[in-house]
Amino acid sequence: VLECSWKELENAVDTAQDLDCIIEAHKRFICIVSERLMLSEEHKTVLEKLYANYKNVINFIGQYDDSSEQLKTNNILRGERATTARQKTRQGGWGTDAEEQATQKEQDTLFAAQLADISDKMRDSRAKFASSLTDFLVVLSQKPDDAMKFLSLRIDFNEYYHSKSYSGSASASPYINRTRSLVM
Repeated sequence: VLECSWKELENAVDTAQDLDCIIEAHKRFICIVSERLMLSEEHKTVLEKLYANYKNVINFIGQYDDSSEQLKTNNILRGERATTARQKTRQGGWGTDAEEQATQKEQDTLFAAQLADISDKMRDSRAKFASSLTDFLVVLSQKPDDAMKFLSLRIDFNEYYHSKSYSGSASASPYINRTRSLVM
């Protein structure tokens, strides 16, 4: 956005006849950049929806990091168990005794609960993201600005989210006119 607009400003300044032309070119530059970067008041809703998506992604990254740490910890614990069992077996004993088996069962039960929690959180994150992305796409597709409609098309080019959110009648979909209005 900035590079293209900057080039236009440079060209306008190079060909300017007087200071008024330069001032007008700069005003046009600021207006175009504000519009294309969605900084104008009319794009407030779009930015709010975009921020909601960003927030969902950041939350998902945090959940992913926490989940990875839990899985790594469990993997290390299982590796230590296997190493201990092999050492005891080599020494002629049983791999585990009753006390160790009870401890392992507790650990396995805790891990199963952690896995269920991870699964629930991931499912919740997916649903929140899909919902907020669909809201974002709907807002984009309803904007009269062709750039916003093209952005909607680029994000959902194969209409994956459209098909997930609007499985009912096509007339209920806010997407229905997005391609027609762009083609005509």
